[in-house]
Amino acid sequence: MAPKTKTFEAKETFEAAFKNGSESMKDAFEKMTAGFGDFASLNRENVEAFVKSANAAAKGIEQINSELLAFSRQSMEDGVSAMKTIMGSKSLQEAMEAQSDFTKTAFDAYVSQMSKMGELFVSATRDAIEPISGRVKATMEVIQAGRHAA
Repeated sequence: MAPKTKTFEAKETFEAAFKNGSESMKDAFEKMTAGFGDFASLNRENVEAFVKSANAAAKGIEQINSELLAFSRQSMEDGVSAMKTIMGSKSLQEAMEAQSDFTKTAFDAYVSQMSKMGELFVSATRDAIEPISGRVKATMEVIQAGRHAA
């Protein structure tokens, strides 16, 4: 057997370095590809969450508008009815009592309605934010995992 020459040793060293470099590049490429897959999945889930959020917001706005319309309609009917009662009064005292009753009833209805509207706004906001808050948490977890992997 012939002794190894410097050329042969250099060739082996170069081949080993090339092999190690190729394996490192392959590992980095696989990690990068997996990261892109995770990122694409994350983005798809984020878009789905935004769509759910928009649908929840639209449903909430529809419910609020419907409630406002119903309240306005009822208030108008109550006002017309009160006006008929006042105009049909036989005395000034009776007209004043009818006006006072209407004012009290209208104020109580208004306060009750505003309380109900506040609850509807809070509920609609909570329903719209819920899908997004879950995605924010998931996104932060992916970012943190990426920082620790790097």
